Amino acid sequence: MLPPGKVVMLARGSCHYIIDGATNSGPLVVLIPGFLGSTTYLQSLSTELVLRGRRVLRFDQPGRGWSTYGGDESLLHTPTLFVEQLAELLFAVGEGQNELDLMGYSLGAIVAALYASKFPRKTRSLVFIAPAGTGGGPTFSAYAKVWFHVPVVCLLWCHLLLRSSLLVQRKEWQEKDGVFIRAHEEQQKLRYMHEPALAHSMLNTLRQFGLSEQQSTFAAVGSLRHIPVQVIWGDQDTTVPFAAAKHLQELVPHAELWSVPGTGHAVPIELPRQLADKMCRWWVGHFEASCGSGKPPAVHLATQRLKSHVVEIHVD
Repeated sequence: MLPPGKVVMLARGSCHYIIDGATNSGPLVVLIPGFLGSTTYLQSLSTELVLRGRRVLRFDQPGRGWSTYGGDESLLHTPTLFVEQLAELLFAVGEGQNELDLMGYSLGAIVAALYASKFPRKTRSLVFIAPAGTGGGPTFSAYAKVWFHVPVVCLLWCHLLLRSSLLVQRKEWQEKDGVFIRAHEEQQKLRYMHEPALAHSMLNTLRQFGLSEQQSTFAAVGSLRHIPVQVIWGDQDTTVPFAAAKHLQELVPHAELWSVPGTGHAVPIELPRQLADKMCRWWVGHFEASCGSGKPPAVHLATQRLKSHVVEIHVD
C-alpha cells in the first residue's frame, strides 16, 4: 500500500512529505526524524499536535521512506545534504520564507540546529529530543570505519541492523514485549524489503555524517539567544545517553531541559500525547495565548480533526 502525502522533485532527488492539519493556523511545526528518517515514526506525535491546533510537516530524509538521493554513491551524507533537502522542501511547499518551529529527534536535532544557524530569522523555536551529536552518542573506531567500506561486511551489517530487534532498542522500551513493539519490528522488516536504497543510505550516513562530532553545530545555536530552545530526553536513554545533556547545556546555555523519567530513546514514539502537551505548553509560554488557532489546547483536543494531504503516489 502506498503512503499518504506527496512527492516533490528536489535538486538531489525526490522527497516524500505529508502536511497534517493543513487548515490549522499558526507557524508550521517541522518534525525532523532521526537516523531511520521516515514519516511513520513521528505520525502519532503529529496527530497529537494537530489535535492541539498546529500545522505539521513531516518528511522522509534522503534515502529513507519514499525519498531518494538520486542513487549517486558519491553524494556525501553529511548534515549539509539533510539541511539542503529541508530548505528546498520548505520552499516547495510555500514555507521557505516563514518562521518555523523545528523539532529534531536524535540525528534530526543536528539537522534542526544546523538549519537554525544558517537561517536564524526563519527559526522561531527549537525542540531537541534525545539529540545526537554532542559527543554522547554512538561512536565507531577508525578500525570499524574501515570495515564499513568492505561490500560484503556492509551488506551483512545492514541486514542484521534492519532485521534485528536491537533496531528499536527493545531493552529501553517500557512495553518490552507488547503488541506495539512487535508491530514496530514487523514494520522494519517491510521497510528492508521495499526500500532498497535504505541500507546504503544508512551506511553512508554512518560513514560521513559525524553523529558524535557536531558540538560546533550546537555551539552555534548557543549564540542565538533570541531562539528559545527546549531539550527533551529520556533519562534511561542508552542510544544517546542522558549524561550528554550536561554537555549540551554547556553548548546551549539558554536551553530548557525536560528529563522524562523511566523512558529511553524512543520518547516521540512511546509518549506522543505527553510530548505534544509539553511542547504546546512551552510554545504558549513563549509566544502565544494558545497553542494554535486561538482556542485553549484542551478545546483543540476535543474538537480538531486530523487533516492531511492524501494523494496517490505511483512509484515504478
